[in-house]
Amino acid sequence: MLQKIKCPFLLVHGEGDQQVPGEDARKAIEACGSKQKELKIFSREEGGYHHCQVDNVSIGTAYMWDWAADVLQAGH
Repeated sequence: MLQKIKCPFLLVHGEGDQQVPGEDARKAIEACGSKQKELKIFSREEGGYHHCQVDNVSIGTAYMWDWAADVLQAGH
């Protein structure tokens, strides 16, 4: 299924996520068919270390909004 994705794709992940292993996130990004894809892994130091960045939700959402803005700007 991931192979069929052609639009820009961002996957955010917490380095300390205990629900989804980091290796699964890396495999997912590798399998994604998009030419413009990014895996952002948040560290303990920057915050967003846990699943869905529950320890710092704002860092995850800010990163996603900035990424989307950059992608949309590039499309102009």
